[in-house]
Amino acid sequence: MFGLPLAKLARTLGHSPQAILKNPDAESLQDQLSVFVRIATVLLSLFGSARKSRIWLNAPNPDLDKKRPMELLERGKAEIIAAMLEDAVLGHPA
Repeated sequence: MFGLPLAKLARTLGHSPQAILKNPDAESLQDQLSVFVRIATVLLSLFGSARKSRIWLNAPNPDLDKKRPMELLERGKAEIIAAMLEDAVLGHPA
């Protein structure tokens, strides 16, 4: 969905790729991964496909000072993206 290589996702979550591969359903990962589920759910409802969602994630966004949402995801700031998308769907102003 996000097009993130495992190594980058692991680094973002503060785990090793080996730990994620060995036990992807570890309870310690689930809270961190749940924000990605929130983001994916909203993106798919807005854009209808993973491809279109990735386009949005990789485009400069004026609400993020022209940063790409993916940049924030890669820096461990997925909660900001999730909240922004959920607010947009609910009609809350940015």
